[in-house]
Amino acid sequence: MTTITSSGGTTEVVSARRTESRDVSDIIELFNDFTDAVFGRIDVMYLLEKSNLALTLCNEKNEVIAHAAFLDYPNWNITDQSDWESFLRENYINDKCTPLNTLFMHLFVAKEGYAAGCSQEIFRRVFITVPELQFILLFIPADENLGKNYEDLVPIWTRQSETLRETYHEYFLADLIECQDEKNQAAVCEDGGTAVGFMSLRSQVNVSLYQECFDLGPFHGLCKPHPEDILKMPQKPSIQEGILMGSNVVSDHLSIIIQKDGAVAELLLDGVRGKDFKASATSLLETEETGAFHPVYRGASNPLFSANLFQDKDFCVILVPHHVPEFHLIQSFVRVVPFCTSKLGHELYVFHRAGLLKSLNVRRATTNDIHGVKTLIKTLSLNESILNDLKIFTVDIEYIRSHYNIEDFIHFNHYQPEEHGHLYHFVLNPVFHHYTKHFLKEILRLAHKSSLYYPIYPQYVEGKFQNPCAHSLTSALHYMVPVRPRRQIVYPLEELGINAPSEQVSKDQSRYSLNHINRKLVLESKTAVNIRIVVVGASDVGISFLETLIFCPHLKFNNLTLISIHGLPGKDLQGSKHRRFLINSHCFNDEDYAQMSLCSWVNVVVGKMTGINRAAKYVVVSKEKEIPYDYLVLCTGQKYQVLSPTGADISKLPTNAEVLSKWPQRYTGKVPSNHFTLNDDQDCLKATHWLKENLVNSEGNAIVYGNTMDVYTTVETLLSLGIDGSRIHLVQPPLSSNVTCLNNNEIESAVGEALSKAGVSVYYDSILAQWNEGDDPDLITCAAFTTNRKPFKLQCSAFFSFAYRTVDYETFKAINDACLVFDGRLVIDNEFCTNDVSIRAAGPLTKYSRRYYVGEWTHSNCSSKEIGFELAASMLSLFDPTPKPSSEPPEGTDRLIPMYNNCKIKGGVLPGGYIYLHISKPEIPTRLDLELALCDYGMEIITGEARHGNYFRIHTNIYNMVESITCFSKEPFPVSNYICLYGQHERLLNDLYYRWNEGQITDLYSYFREPWSMAIFHDRFIDLKKELRQILMSEQVRKMTGECILLFR
Repeated sequence: MTTITSSGGTTEVVSARRTESRDVSDIIELFNDFTDAVFGRIDVMYLLEKSNLALTLCNEKNEVIAHAAFLDYPNWNITDQSDWESFLRENYINDKCTPLNTLFMHLFVAKEGYAAGCSQEIFRRVFITVPELQFILLFIPADENLGKNYEDLVPIWTRQSETLRETYHEYFLADLIECQDEKNQAAVCEDGGTAVGFMSLRSQVNVSLYQECFDLGPFHGLCKPHPEDILKMPQKPSIQEGILMGSNVVSDHLSIIIQKDGAVAELLLDGVRGKDFKASATSLLETEETGAFHPVYRGASNPLFSANLFQDKDFCVILVPHHVPEFHLIQSFVRVVPFCTSKLGHELYVFHRAGLLKSLNVRRATTNDIHGVKTLIKTLSLNESILNDLKIFTVDIEYIRSHYNIEDFIHFNHYQPEEHGHLYHFVLNPVFHHYTKHFLKEILRLAHKSSLYYPIYPQYVEGKFQNPCAHSLTSALHYMVPVRPRRQIVYPLEELGINAPSEQVSKDQSRYSLNHINRKLVLESKTAVNIRIVVVGASDVGISFLETLIFCPHLKFNNLTLISIHGLPGKDLQGSKHRRFLINSHCFNDEDYAQMSLCSWVNVVVGKMTGINRAAKYVVVSKEKEIPYDYLVLCTGQKYQVLSPTGADISKLPTNAEVLSKWPQRYTGKVPSNHFTLNDDQDCLKATHWLKENLVNSEGNAIVYGNTMDVYTTVETLLSLGIDGSRIHLVQPPLSSNVTCLNNNEIESAVGEALSKAGVSVYYDSILAQWNEGDDPDLITCAAFTTNRKPFKLQCSAFFSFAYRTVDYETFKAINDACLVFDGRLVIDNEFCTNDVSIRAAGPLTKYSRRYYVGEWTHSNCSSKEIGFELAASMLSLFDPTPKPSSEPPEGTDRLIPMYNNCKIKGGVLPGGYIYLHISKPEIPTRLDLELALCDYGMEIITGEARHGNYFRIHTNIYNMVESITCFSKEPFPVSNYICLYGQHERLLNDLYYRWNEGQITDLYSYFREPWSMAIFHDRFIDLKKELRQILMSEQVRKMTGECILLFR
């Protein structure tokens, strides 16, 4: 807040902020004759779209007092924007203006009488916002003069001093000044005799500690080059079929730095990796290493310098606590990527002496630059691709507009097609990393572009380095914003005919993650969040949580880490048959993973959590690696466990009643090699390989044990692999409740008929008694079961168990040993907090504390994607410094659990080749026949028959809102379209009730392929509904409605 005084003596308290499109009308009201004379006729909306920096001053009533817009080329179109430097040299004496240190003012307006004070405040904010800025130029018609006013820099003591005082003591500043010697120096910056800056430096630095905790490859380990340096791996890593990726700063993982003597030090894919850690950037490699590799530097320590104090040093380094926000000085430094195992508790920032150079010149590339570029990139994996791409590329902007929410960042109609650019490669020496924004700004200016797009393709597209789709890693990625993908309609092209969308929009091409920058964003600083957030479990909840964080455009999370047994999902080729083993939650698919590119923002630690040290704040992974955290997020979910046989002697003919007390229990012995519990894609892939090698071409039997829907999808997958139905035995244990997994008698009958037709034997109410003869076997050859009558035994070559699902034992032990409250599941409150304020949890792993009296209601009953989003939203307030309006929650809400509204989905391919989909509201499962008997159940509409493979059921509640959908079909159907039907009023579905009652609907599948339904499936239909509601609720419409009512009375 700043107080300014008008020419008439009145004062206003004003604050500066970035200009928004909603300010346009207020800005135009400030125009006067002077504005037109100095700046010409201005289209404010167009100018805002193209401005590098636009600031608005508002008073305490949020009224616009003044506005200014700045671009990186002169106003009045006096010269070409890419050649203004030569124009200045030819026409003016001052030759110190460069694209790095100069901006041009294209508009300034202010409330009458406040122009002088407002201009001072705006200029002050501009120079603070852009530290490199030295000149602001304004070209005006002849005989016009405008004064320039400047203000002293802010005082030296800021809020940062509080952190320093807590870290050291009250008189630390005096001590620093008094204790100066050759190795410890203090420097003061003065302006007119007033101290405006202070820096304390020392040349003794624990470089070995930094090398152990941080990836210092780009900076040669902060050492002088030495002939005996060991910079490369002893042998080349192997390229594996599986791909695991994870780096929160991809820009720093494949860069090089040219030393003074011409030596080139390569930054390796991973400086420190144990056998439980597999990571790369987006290079799409997986390296299998027997031990961690550390570069060895023999040269002398090379930090630290400041001006002329340490002439023999090249690097200046500073350690900053994780919780301290980035300040302006730090933004000129390069953040060094910490290793996942670093326990230093600080962020390391580095600045190189060469970074002081102000003669950086950005220009168009020529053929003379090829040798220099080749030298710069010769150690990069995509060096050939970079050289081959020294040519012009075009952007398929219509595809981008239809598939990504690019209009979150630009007003699309103000951009010409040629103003969009496609960034293929961006390689910048890390020494000049703080000039990245300037480089991008100059690219836009010299190329006459207004926006740039950078795609990141998934690993199964970039399987080879020199792939035509391959883009090199860009050190500019963290200065760009990730763009959320748009949900696409599955169009029935034949039914739509000429009304079908253009091929540019509907064409099928490889999905990718899109990153964007434009003139407005190029000087927009992201808030760096260095707090270490560790997520355990790559479940739908965990992925949704990470997705929400990385798509916050104004925040940059530098320390996101995911601990997962198999790394990130979505690494396999699309359409792999092994994925059909388990049901699909339809939270995320391969296209979603490709369009998120989590590997670009998240460090991935491959392993299992085996311990939590709450006092020291670290997680133990695979019993050896320690991963420190500031906040720990647990979302491991529940997994199928190996079920222990009851051990009943079937020769004595026991029944279930005699063994129920021993069932179910977790098996603690060595798991037989042909026993499978499938919990994720990697488990399914492993099982598929084993089956093809050991069972498909043999005569053995497969036993599928359990009563969840996964047993049906597994049986269908076994049949599709070529295993005859007579060799498959489906054994179902007693139900734990009166609700079956399908909960629909007609569908269950159709599935039963399909199993019988395929020759699959089905056994009910059976409890596992023995494997083989009762011993712990290395290989299961037979399995015995008890029933309510007499036991039976089956020959077995493969045993699939889906009968026991609970929290993984090692996860439970880690939680329990850490003294977190566990009551069958991990106990949380209504804000996802455990009894440790630094540990949050969500998903099926958790349950609510008993003080909420919610019984069986848990996160398992809700959409995992929505749970992950709400978890992230609840934690963002801890990291986001953006001020928000404070409001006290209503009294008593702390005793209520949150309400979740998104639908819960499950689907898969069932025996007989039936494609199954069930969409329902969050609820505790209840038998369908009991629900139908309720008086307030609503209405159900059913077309087709399950046994014919054309069954479609839609249920609406008493408010005529769609509450559940069930599809059971032989033919594929557009799942994403049908999900959009949930929560819609039947009137929006083309008067569904009326048409059903009139007998006009005989097939809901064809009904929802009609052209009218495409509007319902559009991703912005919900926005249309909100806008229409706002219009109808507006005072003007309500007044018109009232007049019409009076007219017809």
